[in-house]
Amino acid sequence: MLSGLLLLALVGAGLPGNRASVGPVSAMHGGKGTPMYFPGTEDGIRAALDSLRSTGGLVSLDRGDYKIAKSLIVWDGITLMGAGEMTRLIAVGGPTSTLQMLKVGSNCRILNLALIGAGYPRNDWKAYGSHGIVGGTNGLGGMRGSRIEGCIFQAWNTIAINLAPNSKQNEVMNNRISDSGWEGIYLAQYCDSNVVQENTIGSCRRNAIDVCGSFNVIRRNHITNIGVDSASLSVDTDGILTFALAPTTGTVQGNLIEQNDVRNAYNGISVLAGTDSQNLDATLRGNRIEQCRGAGMRLGSHRTNTPQLVRNIKIENNQISSCDSSGIFLENIPQCVVITGNHIDTNHGDGIRVVSADDQVKGITISKNAIISNARRGIFADPPACVHVKSDNVLEGNAEGPNGGASATAKSTR
Repeated sequence: MLSGLLLLALVGAGLPGNRASVGPVSAMHGGKGTPMYFPGTEDGIRAALDSLRSTGGLVSLDRGDYKIAKSLIVWDGITLMGAGEMTRLIAVGGPTSTLQMLKVGSNCRILNLALIGAGYPRNDWKAYGSHGIVGGTNGLGGMRGSRIEGCIFQAWNTIAINLAPNSKQNEVMNNRISDSGWEGIYLAQYCDSNVVQENTIGSCRRNAIDVCGSFNVIRRNHITNIGVDSASLSVDTDGILTFALAPTTGTVQGNLIEQNDVRNAYNGISVLAGTDSQNLDATLRGNRIEQCRGAGMRLGSHRTNTPQLVRNIKIENNQISSCDSSGIFLENIPQCVVITGNHIDTNHGDGIRVVSADDQVKGITISKNAIISNARRGIFADPPACVHVKSDNVLEGNAEGPNGGASATAKSTR
């Protein structure tokens, strides 16, 4: 999250006498050779980008404030690089703006910039469609092999970084995102094999990271204060959500979510499937989740009871503490889930809670977990036959149930 001093600097940048001076914009074909120079304005940036449309190359922006009223297109093979957080692209317009500031092509680099939106209406949940970055030079997706790194995103009314459909093999790394009206980072349908790593995301009204594609890596992100202004919402305000919805996404599979730090979201991490869809083969590993308003982790259905499936999920070596509901909550549809090596403590509900609708939940194995000092049961399963509780779990100090908090009817096996 941006510091108070930096926020003041960003807001104050537009005040008389407080504007940073802007030097010329430079462009180099292929990133080397003799640079071409353009005015330090929106039109100058656009001309610099257009001058490299057929060749690719490097566009460099000096420190300063650049007011942007229309989308800038970063053509395939172009690196757009600023001089750090004081190179600020500032959206022109109000909180209902539809500006998509950068439309980014394939094999591009967006480096060391601050992209500042126009805020969002506090009591209005409409998605107006203003994004800091959207994948594809037409804004419709298909971005391949690009990198977004070292940037600041603040106050976009919809999504800070929207990869858009069919964007693949991109990297989103080391960015700072705050005050998004909807989401921080969105991997839309068929966004596959992307890496989202080491970003800091805070104060989003909806999910920090929303994944609707397959084989993505979501790693070492720091996420806080998700679902602000969303007291009435219990869905779509998660730290990390991976979600399958047919016919939009069909089957989502193979996502790796590891070593993230999530605090004060509704659910810390959710793996969900909607109507006629499947979410398969996800691994949730080595994450630290604290002080969420719902569950630490939730696996199940999304707002519907029509055919759907969450299957072959590994939940291993996570630390889940002090959540208002259960540490891990499986409901309605998960199958073939292995829950092992986790430390689950001081949650206000059960340590692990499994609830099946019409006996759909099956094949849940719980082993080698430390489940300690939760406010209700260590492990609860309904019906009990859907869960195999190994004897190597440590269950201590949980408030309800025999054997250190295990459900009296949960099945224990060796």
